[in-house]
Amino acid sequence: MNHTITISKNFKQKTVMAILAIILFVITYLVLIAAALGLTILCGYGAIMLIALRPSLITIMLGLGLGSMGLLILFFLIKFIFAVSKKEEPDYIRIYEEDEPELFALIEDIVAQVGTSFPKKIYVSHQVNASVFYNSSFWSMFLPVKKNLVIGMGLMNSVTVDEFKAIMAHEFGHFSQKSMKVGSYVYNVNQIIHNMLYKNDSFDEVAKSWSDVSTYFALFTLLGIQVITGIKWILKQVYNVLNLSHSALSREMEFHADEVAALVAGSSPVASSLVRLDLASISLERVLNFYSGKIEQNIRPVNIYPQQQFLMFFIATENKLPIENGLPMVTLENKSRLNLSKLKFDDKWATHPSDEDRVNRVKNLNLTSNTINNNPSLSLIKDATQLQLKVTSKLFSKVPYTSRETKNHGIEDFEIEFNTNVSKNSFDKKFNKYFDDFLTPDIDLNDIIETTTTEKELFSEENVELHYNIKGLESDLAIVKQISHKETPIKTFGFDGKNYKKQEAAVLAVSIENDIEQLKEKKQRNDRKIFSFYYHIALQSGKAEEYKNRYKTFAAFTKKGDEELRAIDEIKGMTLFLNETTTFKKIESNFRKLFPKEQILREKIRQLLNNSEYESILVPELKDNLNKYASYNWTYFENESYKNENLQTFFNGIDAYVFVLQVKCRMLKKDFLDFQATLTSI
Repeated sequence: MNHTITISKNFKQKTVMAILAIILFVITYLVLIAAALGLTILCGYGAIMLIALRPSLITIMLGLGLGSMGLLILFFLIKFIFAVSKKEEPDYIRIYEEDEPELFALIEDIVAQVGTSFPKKIYVSHQVNASVFYNSSFWSMFLPVKKNLVIGMGLMNSVTVDEFKAIMAHEFGHFSQKSMKVGSYVYNVNQIIHNMLYKNDSFDEVAKSWSDVSTYFALFTLLGIQVITGIKWILKQVYNVLNLSHSALSREMEFHADEVAALVAGSSPVASSLVRLDLASISLERVLNFYSGKIEQNIRPVNIYPQQQFLMFFIATENKLPIENGLPMVTLENKSRLNLSKLKFDDKWATHPSDEDRVNRVKNLNLTSNTINNNPSLSLIKDATQLQLKVTSKLFSKVPYTSRETKNHGIEDFEIEFNTNVSKNSFDKKFNKYFDDFLTPDIDLNDIIETTTTEKELFSEENVELHYNIKGLESDLAIVKQISHKETPIKTFGFDGKNYKKQEAAVLAVSIENDIEQLKEKKQRNDRKIFSFYYHIALQSGKAEEYKNRYKTFAAFTKKGDEELRAIDEIKGMTLFLNETTTFKKIESNFRKLFPKEQILREKIRQLLNNSEYESILVPELKDNLNKYASYNWTYFENESYKNENLQTFFNGIDAYVFVLQVKCRMLKKDFLDFQATLTSI
């Protein structure tokens, strides 16, 4: 592979800007230190003169207070030198070469090719990522620091050996050349200013302790803090400049690390792993969310990684993704289909380029590897299942189960429960997901039209995408309106491949509104065709009235549910003051206004609890939350303080009510659509 990595012109420009930002910080900092030293000397001299002028307890205390003011300011400016940023390792499991010789040999080969040092320690985490970390301090900019490597088991569970090799090479690529040191400097300086501005617990404790000694000291501490507030303002301006240059350089460093990875493993494994990791992350997150819902039942997974793979293949099948090398193959086209927005912004604060930019750049390199290994990366682990069991056990060891005796839950249990839920909540495949994410349309039952359209045409990809395109445009419209109303600092943006200035946003908003209306009209025409198509079939089989009645039942509940949800939104809106600082009198007044709305809601909840139609939905936890809220007129504010436990009862009750309505609505929707599906299955 004849390819030499060169530093691009853009990379060099960003490096120069980063260096200039560091110089700006150094100059600013030295000026602040000089001023602080001068102030400290002046305060010390003033303290001595004050005591010498008239020695007494008062002047001694005032002198000490004055002298300490300068020292306090100086301490604020130099405290970062002694600070150490330590990475926590709560869920990590350390692995050793004697246990995993094949994995260590591969990493040894990668660091040799990249030209960096072998990690100090290697850990395994539960996540879908890999990262290099170290305990950093001010001295890390000048002294060599050994770095540690964390490998996510969720990552190894979803990539091939070549893809894993590419990911490892990317991580080590950040440290492969001396030019990368600039990025490290910028990062450390960023951390220094960030810690000065936002991590002041130890400083605040020192200042408070000193103030508590005497009222005299408190006076000068207060004056010192006022000076420090001014220093913070100056540092914030420098921080913004430095952060911007750091973000720009970080994006270039990502491109550089991708090129290193492509040189080691080839362009194709870099690209394929980049686009699949979102699928792997979503799958693992859904598994973890599933088991979060099992905590109260004391159900604990034995191994979460077969479940992750199961969901990856399920999502792949649902989205018609091909399987290659035993893994779903995701493409940029698959990912872009999920991104419904046509807006583009030049995000100057982003530290990573978009996946699209990274994949396209690495593909353009067109690098290939001398060796190909498409085996699962788990084949590098001597006993992958055993390690997965350890990672899962450690991850769930801190979960607050209600009993020490937990029930183990394996992949077979997960598959049965998941497939049951899918069957219960999904609609017939012939609808091609047309009804998945939105309610069945409001149809005029007297407006039945003749149609010769086929079932396949009604649910074509073009028609299915109508709703998603509407949703995407509505989201874009809201943002464009914010730009036109000057509610965001955005000055320029892209839309549908064309660039716009903020002054053009208002005109564009009108154009988007017109596009939305046209798409809605097109969708409504298709909705009418769908209903008419099935109605005529139902008419032929003598099921027209049943079809209409099922639709009416669902439509009526949907309308009622929408009204209830609007009422809930109104109630929630009346509680927004809980997140604000306001007077006791205003708090009491707000709760008095809320009370009549609550009375109506409690009565509706009591009716729901007594309605047998909801019996199958009302599992014990939901029933308990609804009963508890509806059974009493709770007080939320008393003796000038919030009653948090009662407020939690309020929100639990509301959330349970909304959930029950949504489940009921979906059950009626499924009942109607399942019946509709049977009309063409005869």
